[in-house]
Amino acid sequence: MGNLRKLFGQRLKSIRLAKGLTQEELAEKAGLHATYIGIIERGKQGASLDTIEKLATALDVKEEKFFSFISRKYPIEEKEGLIINLENTLRKQKTEDIKKVLQICKIVLSGKESNSIPMVADKRAKYGKR
Repeated sequence: MGNLRKLFGQRLKSIRLAKGLTQEELAEKAGLHATYIGIIERGKQGASLDTIEKLATALDVKEEKFFSFISRKYPIEEKEGLIINLENTLRKQKTEDIKKVLQICKIVLSGKESNSIPMVADKRAKYGKR
């Protein structure tokens, strides 16, 4: 019993750390007490729906982010921090640029070598270079 509370707490902590916030800073932004943030992060107490909403707003994430538990192959803080940083970076980009990044990711993660990445060809065509 309490496993969901612990997973939620770990997730909250990883998101907070990825955002570069202390417990005190998060508490201030969410209108909560820092001690309460610590209690939630350690899984000692669950958070109400109202508290989850406050935390999500303070961290600028959707509420469901707290319940997206990832593989334990890597430390949750490291992997989650990288994912959040990547997501934050991509959200600021144009849709066409996000599609290019996705293409590159697929090529890199597939392990296949490719001599031509479509965006390079697009850029050359755009500027009339050959």
